[in-house]
Amino acid sequence: MTVSPIARASRLTLGLLTAALLGSTALAQDAGPLRLVPLESQRERPAEAWSPRDGAARPAPMPREITSGIVAVDDLGTISTDATGVLDPRAGGLPADLWAGSRRDVVARALEALPVAAPSPARHDLARRLLLLAAAPPTGDGPALIDLRAERLVALGATADALRLIAAVPANQMTETLAKARLDALLIEGGLDDACTLADQAVGRWDTPVWQKAQVFCALRGDRREQAGLALTMLREQGIDDPAFLWAAEQMSGVRGPAPGDIGTPTPLALAMLLHLGKPLPKGLVDKAEPWMLRAIALAPAGSKAAEPAVRVPAAERAALSGAVSPAELAAVYRAQTFPESAFAQPLAGIVGAPTPLSHALLFQLAEKQTLPAALAEVVARALELAERTGLGAPVAALHAPLIEKVAPAADLMWFAEPAARALYRAGRFDSAGEWFQAAANAAAADARARAVADSLWPLYRLSVEAVSDRWPEQRMAAWRSLMVQRAGETAGNEPTDTRVARLHARLLSLLHATGDRVEVTDWAPLWDALPVADGFVPRAPVWHAVAAAADELRVGETVLYGLMALGDAAPADVSDAALHRVVESLRVVGLEDAARRIAIEAAVAAGL
Repeated sequence: MTVSPIARASRLTLGLLTAALLGSTALAQDAGPLRLVPLESQRERPAEAWSPRDGAARPAPMPREITSGIVAVDDLGTISTDATGVLDPRAGGLPADLWAGSRRDVVARALEALPVAAPSPARHDLARRLLLLAAAPPTGDGPALIDLRAERLVALGATADALRLIAAVPANQMTETLAKARLDALLIEGGLDDACTLADQAVGRWDTPVWQKAQVFCALRGDRREQAGLALTMLREQGIDDPAFLWAAEQMSGVRGPAPGDIGTPTPLALAMLLHLGKPLPKGLVDKAEPWMLRAIALAPAGSKAAEPAVRVPAAERAALSGAVSPAELAAVYRAQTFPESAFAQPLAGIVGAPTPLSHALLFQLAEKQTLPAALAEVVARALELAERTGLGAPVAALHAPLIEKVAPAADLMWFAEPAARALYRAGRFDSAGEWFQAAANAAAADARARAVADSLWPLYRLSVEAVSDRWPEQRMAAWRSLMVQRAGETAGNEPTDTRVARLHARLLSLLHATGDRVEVTDWAPLWDALPVADGFVPRAPVWHAVAAAADELRVGETVLYGLMALGDAAPADVSDAALHRVVESLRVVGLEDAARRIAIEAAVAAGL
């Protein structure tokens, strides 16, 4: 779709005026690898004039730690609790009028259906920003959006952010739903004293079992067994059905009966009780854990069996895969593990060839010990190799991105250029990744290895730069495809070489077109008979059409919501090209260029481009 300049100008003016009314807010800066604001991009240079990009300054990254509350106003100038946020629109990369033209009841239904478990840091980041933004709410009747936003943040595992959002709501406007979300977030984050204080305050205000359950835990935690026993009796008389809570309460009371056959999915309260017991978690619980649960286990208190490395580290890694644990938090978990000196002296091939649950932590600690660029590159390359095999490519790439940026592109490190650049692209550090591509392209004429690296990285480079009106160099596409044919032939697998290359080619063309490149019908023609029946995750028809409709009418917030719903909880490599195209193009149409490119590149790398 083409948006008229007048429509774009009007929307931009309205967004700037709204942002001005909101005023500025000081935000703490954090140099973490996840950048949430648009990056300075570069246009592709002609093939005959490859040279290193200029030293354009990088914008400061969007902070994960947000310390102040912001309240927007609705169209009548009245304060709205639903407009409360802790993320300034100018810093969050989303417009202050993102709900303009939207209906409250429709947005509420979409928020309830927002996916939270996708193994995609890029999607987690976009959802998190949407939920935290201070923005005038949509019009019409419907549920309180601040309640839904807090609940979805907890489900995402963004519990620290949920606490900040709830703290920005005035005390006299606190609802029970918000209080429950705060209780859950405190329990997940390990703030048990604050959780118990909240339970004591809430039990006299709201007559629902959750507060009585919380008081049982707090009483048992304080060794007030008689009080806990009385409350438990009352809960049983009410006929509560919560096997995880009841079993955990019995265990804390000294009744050492076996765990029930199926405790179901525990609530944050029940999980906090299980972790407080300091005993091993029920078998299979971690395997089906949701993002918030993985985060709670990753943050389990010292002395708990859940804090043992074999449990905590895999939980933290899986939480990082969905964005529920940040790269900095994963690094802290890795650094907390202890290894004998002999572990660091063993050959890298042995660590990667026979991995253990702590191999990623060992390699990360080993990488941080290196002082020579070549040695650092060798360790990081092995860590990235292992991550691809274990399905942790995205979080391990983000974790090692700051270390990779310490290694300057050089001719004698050309072997490291491809894994380094792919990791940096995956981590959203497009400028740094582009420097490796440019270095390879500059050396391509005289170095066959550099030429192969440049050919391999070209699609990611092209996807990462601003949309260009000129046609990509035909020799670039031909060289890339030729390299893919060669590599597919060298890799054993059940899929024929022609089919695999056609799949990669189709994904590349789809993403190039979605990010604004000019793709012609003639580009698709060679693939018509080469591809099997389309596969991958495809959204249901209502969501499919809703994404395009929202983008056509420049309803930014709805475009983000429906786009995330269209991608679902599927892994980036498992989403269909059609769904990716629709979502990436729709985000770009409403002005969210950075989010569109992050999702596109995440899907490209995951698919093997």
